[in-house]
Amino acid sequence: MVALLAEYDDVLAEVVSFPARTTKYLSAAIQSNLIELLARSVRSSLVGKINASPFWSIILDSTSDIS
Repeated sequence: MVALLAEYDDVLAEVVSFPARTTKYLSAAIQSNLIELLARSVRSSLVGKINASPFWSIILDSTSDIS
C-alpha cells in the first residue's frame, strides 16, 4: 500500500527510498494508523459536504440471485 502511494507522493517516495536500517515508521501498525486517519478525514469531509447540502438522496440498486 505504501509503495503504491509513494508513486504519487514525492515525500513518501523519499522516505521509502531511505537506506536499510533507517527508521521509516512504516510498520504494519503505523500503516494501519495512517489508513485509519485518512479514512476519518475522508469520512469527515463527505459528512461535512452532505450536511451542508440542502438536498440529498440515497440510491440503491440490486440484482436478483438466479443461481
